[in-house]
Amino acid sequence: MLISTEHQFCFYHIPKTGGSSFTAALAPFLDDPVKMGSIGKPWQIRHHRRPGHMHVTWEKLGAPEGFLVAATCRNPFSRMISLYNAFGQKGESLEDFIPRLAAGRAMGSSFRSTLGRPQLAWIKGAPSPLILRFEALQESFDTLCARVGIPQTKIPHHLHRPREPFPTYYSEHARRQVAKLWAPDFDRFGYPTTLP
Repeated sequence: MLISTEHQFCFYHIPKTGGSSFTAALAPFLDDPVKMGSIGKPWQIRHHRRPGHMHVTWEKLGAPEGFLVAATCRNPFSRMISLYNAFGQKGESLEDFIPRLAAGRAMGSSFRSTLGRPQLAWIKGAPSPLILRFEALQESFDTLCARVGIPQTKIPHHLHRPREPFPTYYSEHARRQVAKLWAPDFDRFGYPTTLP
């Protein structure tokens, strides 16, 4: 979780939804800001509230009263491909990866065992959160800036990797798996359950 007392906002970093880009752009306005330095594995942790809170949920660590709660969401089909590219095993199909992710066996750490949760789980219970869109990253960042009174800048796109078209990954069975696993996200964020 990112927090700015001066600008009274909390940003909940849902994995694989553009949170790294938001972290980089918001860094100067956070409590105890630090210089960005080179982009490597530990760089984001320095900007989060305290160790272990990088991907904390609202239910576990709520925002101070009166603070704006914000988070980015992403098309679940796109997010699944991002997780698969990051954590899928060599030779593993997407159809085989999805149930492993859902069962919390995609990786070893306790944090990584939560990646199969719907995005909605990270902000469940938050009062009127500002939902930003991965598919409109710059426009979303501009909206957040306007709401909290910080300068609008060009948001970097960190951890971006090129990928193949959706049909390369998805069989009809895999599409149904994702639609069922992350049904709350499709319902809450309005994404169609057909492939883009």
